[in-house]
Amino acid sequence: MDLFLIRHLPTESTKTGAFYGATDLGLSQDSMSCKTSIANKQDSDFAFYCSPLKRCRDSAKLFFPNEEMKILERAKEVNFGRWEGMTFDEISKQNPDLVTQWTNDSEFSFPQGEKLRHFEERITELAHELQTNEKVVLITHGGVIRYLLCYFLGLGFDKSLYFNVEQSTLTHLQIFDKSNGVLKGLGIREWQTYFS
Repeated sequence: MDLFLIRHLPTESTKTGAFYGATDLGLSQDSMSCKTSIANKQDSDFAFYCSPLKRCRDSAKLFFPNEEMKILERAKEVNFGRWEGMTFDEISKQNPDLVTQWTNDSEFSFPQGEKLRHFEERITELAHELQTNEKVVLITHGGVIRYLLCYFLGLGFDKSLYFNVEQSTLTHLQIFDKSNGVLKGLGIREWQTYFS
C-alpha cells in the first residue's frame, strides 16, 4: 500500500508559529488563489480522505477538484485547548512546568484540551482506518502526519518532532503490513507528478 499524506495549504492565521489544532481556520487569500499545487490528472485507483477541518477541506478542493473526499473525524489535529493560538515562547513563559510535562509525560493533557494518550490512540485507529486501498491520499495536519510516521515506522510517538512537515508538502509511506512501513519521501514540494 502507498500512503500519501499531504499537509494543508497555509491558513489565514497572521501569527507565525502559533499552535492551531482544533481552531477551524480557513485558508489564506494567497492559498485560495493557488494554482501551482493543483494535481490536474487523478488516478481512479486512489482513495481520497480528508480531515473535517476547513483548512484541509478547502485544500482538498484545490488539490483534487474532481475527486470525492471521504471525511475522517480521526484525522483532525490535536486539540491544544487553552494553548490554541499561542506560540511556543508564549506557552513557555506562561506555563514552564506544563511544557516540561508535555515533553516528558505520556499522560500529559493540554490545558482544557486533548490528552496526548488519547491523540495517540486516535491516530492508531486512523492508521487502521486508512488501510482500505493500494493507493491512499490523506489531506490532513502536521501533527497527524508526524504521529502516523511514528506509527508506521515503529517509533515511539515521543519521536514525532523529529519530522519537519511543512504546509503544502507531501509525505510518502509504503506500508507492508498493518503497522510496518518505509519512508519513501518527506517534505516533497513538487508532488503533482505522483498523480499525473
